[in-house]
This record gives sequence, structure tokens and C-alpha cells, in this order.
Amino acid sequence: MVPLSQRLARLARLPLLLFPLLAPATACDLHAFNNDGGALNLAADGDRVAVAHGKGGVSLLDGKTAARLAQAAPSGGADSLDDVTLADGWVFALDGDDGKLAVYDAKSLALVQDGVEVEVGPYTGIAARAGRVVVSGGTGPATVFRYDAAGKLTRERTIPGHRGTPDVALDRAGLGAFFSTHFEEPVDGQEFGLSSATLDGRFVDAVGLPGAGFTEGGGRPSSWPVRATVDDGRVYVAHGGGLSVVGYDGALDLTLTATLDLQLRAVDVAVDRTTAWVVGVVPSALVEVDLTEPARPSVKKRTPLPAPPTAVAVNAGWVLVATGGAEPVAFAR
Repeated sequence: MVPLSQRLARLARLPLLLFPLLAPATACDLHAFNNDGGALNLAADGDRVAVAHGKGGVSLLDGKTAARLAQAAPSGGADSLDDVTLADGWVFALDGDDGKLAVYDAKSLALVQDGVEVEVGPYTGIAARAGRVVVSGGTGPATVFRYDAAGKLTRERTIPGHRGTPDVALDRAGLGAFFSTHFEEPVDGQEFGLSSATLDGRFVDAVGLPGAGFTEGGGRPSSWPVRATVDDGRVYVAHGGGLSVVGYDGALDLTLTATLDLQLRAVDVAVDRTTAWVVGVVPSALVEVDLTEPARPSVKKRTPLPAPPTAVAVNAGWVLVATGGAEPVAFAR
């Protein structure tokens, strides 16, 4: 448990989160986003994989064969679909430039709803689980939606005043959110890190992550290079310093358990039980990490990639990596 005095000091800083409108000169966007329809972001759930293609819209892959089943163009006022998430048989796609959400049936990619407005920019991510969709908001407030049995979205609330949240992940119960965060003042001596919040709008805790921030491999609008996934009571965060393991309890108090230096700039991570797959740049590679002992993660395998990656997803049969090509690069497990 984090000492109360330390938690209070952290929380005192959370309402002051800020995010610059422009990246500093040290940033390195390696990808031409939203222009050529290449694969940018991925989400896997059971036998379906959803792919965000920017100007090319969204596609649906067969999770067993990795073959494309369908593709849909942006609609409802969106001109690109930049990030995507899958939950409970629905595909939720985000236009990270214009602030539009669309919902599709994950069986056929039939359109369920589009044109749902949400605040975004300049970097914004989306996550969905257990009846909730959260859009991180970037420099503005995060927005929480509920989805019903038909997949339709209803705005539940915004989380005001929490700036500097360019990406988000949810716990399995859909009760807690974990935001990639740029702090106005250092937390644990770091400018960038992870913060936790309840979905009723209360920030709980934060940890700084050494090496995280404006690092190589990031790009607008929905590929901020500090990205997380949640599994079995832990948050796994890919960032410029490697892969961090952050524990959390029922109150969403955070504890930094370990950070593994991967000898690259990590940009995304997917986890299945005791294995993580991390993609990064400089050099471009897929790194398989053993999580048998979460406090002591270790590299199992490193595979070079043909181009700089932006995202990774995993299911029972495949590890899929978005590298800007028309289709994700697929590795059989």
C-alpha cells in the first residue's frame, strides 16, 4: 500500500495535468497517419480482430485465419477511423481528428451507430469493457459512455479537468480506468506515467514511469507511445523506457512492480496470461516477454519487423502487428 502522505501528494497534482498542443523537438513521428489506409491500431476479442485504417475506415478479420472478412468506410461525419476496441460482440471505432464514434456488429461489421460526438485531440485513445466505453480525451476531458444490448451508445458523463490523458485502458470489470498521463509536475520524479480513476470521475493514484514520454514511434491522433493493457490485477505499460508492470488493488491504488528495459522504444503491448508481446521502434521489433513472475519479467524472444509498428493484438492463434501496411503482420503462436 502506498503511504497516505505520498498518495495525497500525488492526488494534489492530478487536477493540474496538462498536455502540450505540440510535441517538443525530441518527438519522432515515424508514420504518415490517416493518409494511405494502412493498418494503424488493432483490437482482438475471441474469434474477431478489428483493425483501424485511418482514412480507410475499419476492417474485420477472422480471428482463426487472420483473413479479412469485411471493411467499412468512415461515415456519420468521420473522415478517418484511427483507434478501435472490441467488447461483447461490438466494434467501437474512433475518429481521433474530428471526434466521432461509430459502432459496428463484430460478426459482420454492419453499422449500428455513427456520428456520436466526443472530445478529442491531439492524441486520444479508446477502450471498452463490461458495458462501458471510455475515450481518453487528450487535452480535454475523458468521456464515459454506456452501451446497451444492441450496442447503442449513451453518454454517461465526462471526467472534467483531467488533461494530459492521451490513451486509456479499462479493467476487466469496467470499473476502473488507467490513463497514460503527462503530469504538469513530476510524479515519482517523472514527467510521464500512469494514473488510475474510477468511472464516476474520481482520480485515485498515479505512478511515474522512467523513460516514458514523447519518444520515437508515436504519431497522431491515436498512437501515443505510452500504452497499456490490463490483465489479472496488473497494468502492463509499453513506453520509451521499456515494459512496466503496475499492480493495483480494489481501491485502484497503484504500485510500480517492475520495468524491463527492452533495448527499444516500446509503443504497444498485448498480454495473454503469462506472456506479453511488446512492439517498438529503433529498432523495429516484436518482443515476447515471460510474465511467469510479474515482478521479474524477462525477454523470451525478439523478432525483427519489416516496418515501424504502431500496435499489437493477440488471440488464441495469432499475434498481429500493425506496421502501416494494408493488413497486419500475423505471427502464428
